[in-house]
Amino acid sequence: MKKVLIYEYFTGGGIINEELCSSSLLSEAKIIVNSVVNEYCKSQEYQVYYFLDSRLKLDNLGKSIEVKSSEQLYDIKLLRTFDLILPILPEQNMELYSYCEFLAEQNIETLISSPETIKVLSDKYVFSSFCLKHNIPCIPSYLSSQINAIPHDTIIEKDRYGVGCSHVKKISKKDSIKRKKMIYQPYIKGNHFSLCVYYEKKSFKILTLNEQDIVLDNNKIKLRSLKVNVKNSHYLELYSILRNIYKSLPGLYAYVGVDLIMTRDKILVVEVNPRLTTSFTGISSTLGINLSQPKKFMKLSNINPRSQRIYLS
Repeated sequence: MKKVLIYEYFTGGGIINEELCSSSLLSEAKIIVNSVVNEYCKSQEYQVYYFLDSRLKLDNLGKSIEVKSSEQLYDIKLLRTFDLILPILPEQNMELYSYCEFLAEQNIETLISSPETIKVLSDKYVFSSFCLKHNIPCIPSYLSSQINAIPHDTIIEKDRYGVGCSHVKKISKKDSIKRKKMIYQPYIKGNHFSLCVYYEKKSFKILTLNEQDIVLDNNKIKLRSLKVNVKNSHYLELYSILRNIYKSLPGLYAYVGVDLIMTRDKILVVEVNPRLTTSFTGISSTLGINLSQPKKFMKLSNINPRSQRIYLS
């Protein structure tokens, strides 16, 4: 039986030096870590452990490792006692990249994309430029000094190194303020979706297409809920986009989330998350598969078409 360690950033001590209430993503993180820990426990192939912020309590089937200081997260002696580590950190401020680079330097086995790939995906401006270079349909991004090049008056302001909707605003071009850590994109009307994808070294599999319930609250864009595993009439086009991403980023591996906007005539990639996302928590109930057993679900040709809505706020 393999020993696996799950490190989810917000519940696992990543913000041990901050107030817990300072993170609006904490409730979402609890959903993710409990779901993932239980999935791995149910497989009966793993002894499942997870880092847990000493100020928190979680109800799942795994064994917690209490974290009282950030140094524990980098304890090489402890980390080497595990056969596999699954990092679930935000791309925000390059947190995911930094930790995965550290693990790679220590030759510790992980279930995640390569640090080089994560680095490209963690910087929204770099990723946008990467997509344009490799003919991946995406929403173009601009720095504050390039705003006048956006052919729309209504634009989207984003944290260049942010995660999810941590700082996403719909504003007028005239209201923009020059900030180094922000990027700007044209506002595009369309329907918001995400994909849950599993990447292996030589193949990938689309697990679910998920409908995102996006709302506007005082010009701030928020994700209110997700409907996991909706019917899909764009499979060939989605597969073509993912294949292009796969060829352009061969370091993609394991669980990957892809955010999209669908308009009447095109599908645009918003961002690619090289990690488990909230949508994956609905996989077990909608598809009837266990996320910890990719060798089994990668072989499936037909997957149970049920749906589940996940409420976030």
